[in-house]
Amino acid sequence: MKKATAIILNLFLIFLLNSCSNDEDNNDKIPEGLTVEINGKITTFEPQIIEYVYNKGAINEYTELTIIGNIENSNERIFISLNKGKTGSDAIHKLLYINNKKEDHHYNSQDKKEFNFTSNTLINTSEKKLEGRFSGILLAANKETSTELKGTFNIQY
Repeated sequence: MKKATAIILNLFLIFLLNSCSNDEDNNDKIPEGLTVEINGKITTFEPQIIEYVYNKGAINEYTELTIIGNIENSNERIFISLNKGKTGSDAIHKLLYINNKKEDHHYNSQDKKEFNFTSNTLINTSEKKLEGRFSGILLAANKETSTELKGTFNIQY
């Protein structure tokens, strides 16, 4: 009986040690800044956040956040729009990417059937912290070309 109890106790301890591993070793940690893989090429943008309050003073007042990503000496830019405080898979409602040729590729949540786009906004707080991921295929305005994006944002503004 003592051997069975010892074996069960040891298995329980092994289970606890494995399930309580250090979260810092987690590969899912999102790096600071705005990093986007565009058609296989990793690009780092300098992020800026703009807040705009709609319907100020009304019962339906809300604040839209726009992340603007720029690259010095480049036409390449990215714009990501979401409502302040909103998290989850549908928090990003617009994304616009402009390449070096000044061609725009976009995602708009109102046209979901046209896009294979996913996002997950993990943190969006009043302490001015944004963190999340997005990926998908964006269509050009002429719908003849597309751009594949996979990116992360971790911004304190």
